[in-house]
Amino acid sequence: MFEANHKTAGYFAGFFAVGAVASGLMQYPIPMLAGIILAAALVVLVLCIAFELKGLRYDRYRAAFGNNPDHPHNKARKDL
Repeated sequence: MFEANHKTAGYFAGFFAVGAVASGLMQYPIPMLAGIILAAALVVLVLCIAFELKGLRYDRYRAAFGNNPDHPHNKARKDL
């Protein structure tokens, strides 16, 4: 539960950080660069969400604790 909430909060923080950078860049005479940066960040955000929904993500639990079937979380996910 912690990891899911922590990752979601990280996605929101990243999204708002990109917005802050883009709005700061609007103060200079290069608004096109700010638009490109904002569009790239939105593409990355959408890809992260899509990969998360499809299950194509880095499994941090197994990276930290291994693939041993005796671990409690691995017992619940035998098919992975």
